[in-house]
Amino acid sequence: MRFKSKKVDGYQVFAVSGTNTVSFGIDFDSTKTKGLLGFGVTRKDPGKEKPYDMYGFKVFPSIVPKPDEKTSVRTSQHPIQSFVWDDFTAQPDETYEYAFHPLKGTPKNLDRRASPIPIKVRTEKLFSNLEHDIFFNRGVASSQAYVRKFGNKKPDQLSPAKRKEAEEWLSRKLDDAMLVFIKAAKKGDTLLCCFYEFRYEPAAQELKNALSRGVKLRLIVDAKVNKRKDKKTGKMIESFPREENLRMLKEVSMPSSVVILRQNKPSNIQHNKFMVLLKGRSSVPTEVWTGSTNLSVGGIHGQTNVGHWVRNKKIAVQFRDYWNLLSADPGPKKGDDRATALKKNNAWRSSVEKKLDKAPTSLKSVPKGVTTIFSPRSGMAVLNMYAQMVDDGRRFLYHARIRHQRGVQKAPI
Repeated sequence: MRFKSKKVDGYQVFAVSGTNTVSFGIDFDSTKTKGLLGFGVTRKDPGKEKPYDMYGFKVFPSIVPKPDEKTSVRTSQHPIQSFVWDDFTAQPDETYEYAFHPLKGTPKNLDRRASPIPIKVRTEKLFSNLEHDIFFNRGVASSQAYVRKFGNKKPDQLSPAKRKEAEEWLSRKLDDAMLVFIKAAKKGDTLLCCFYEFRYEPAAQELKNALSRGVKLRLIVDAKVNKRKDKKTGKMIESFPREENLRMLKEVSMPSSVVILRQNKPSNIQHNKFMVLLKGRSSVPTEVWTGSTNLSVGGIHGQTNVGHWVRNKKIAVQFRDYWNLLSADPGPKKGDDRATALKKNNAWRSSVEKKLDKAPTSLKSVPKGVTTIFSPRSGMAVLNMYAQMVDDGRRFLYHARIRHQRGVQKAPI
């Protein structure tokens, strides 16, 4: 959601909120910024009578000459020295009252006479009935904050209670959202799943539970044999993620009749991670779970990842059709000669391009709404479009800054 404050003495604050993060940009009249050291920020939480100072990590060297990784300071004493700032500590579906206090003077004698700029912000709900719900974990991007909270120890090195707290903090409900998606499948519904890594026990068990309550489950799991010799030790390294995936299937007693082992194209990593929900006996494609998150402890708690819940029937149809193509285990088998492998790879690309919606190759050809682009594809047209979009974005940002500096346009920076 987007919010903006009223203008106060030449300053205006803009905010964009998610479920746990609020991003701020501050517009300003350059004539008011002379001597500005930064902004102190306060926040008033729901049910609380008084606001409190927000904390930061950037300090005045004259006050704190030797900050370390544990240094944390009040922004009222060491203001935010930027016109953009993020609060990562919000909770879903809450209303917060922020105030940005322009601070001037000197680090040892701050001038607090300027009027604060108040802004009220509401965060998004964790789950909605809208077209999109998006879930980000914290992962390694928050490693410094993790060390402050849990010490320089991996979760499995902590006590059981502390480990649970650490994993919950790292995942930030990403794993819960994944399980909620699976639980949404009722008796008579169908779940079509495809995973590269399938070794996160809670999700694997929840899929088994779905099968037990009458959900039709079909599960494509990577099981490619790609053993190789370690250059240093000379020993054979087990196939990954085949061994772990097969072990998890066995641990949760997943019936082999619902599992499709993907074994062709053994030299390629196929990073599929999605589930499609088909409703009722007529198996109507309705919703999709996708994103970057592998079903592994590392994917959910370690690496920085996202889960994307899409409630769009057209998109669900596309993912169902893609799943159907993948269920045939397309591509060459290990041992195929070069000509045979080339023929099978071409057939696989052709099936994606012909049986799924045509992918746009320019920004102008991208239709309104959500567009799916599946791989593999022939040529570089789609990748070139991505590169052009990034290049255009940089050029737009550059010209926006130039206009701002010339006083032609004032916008959050």
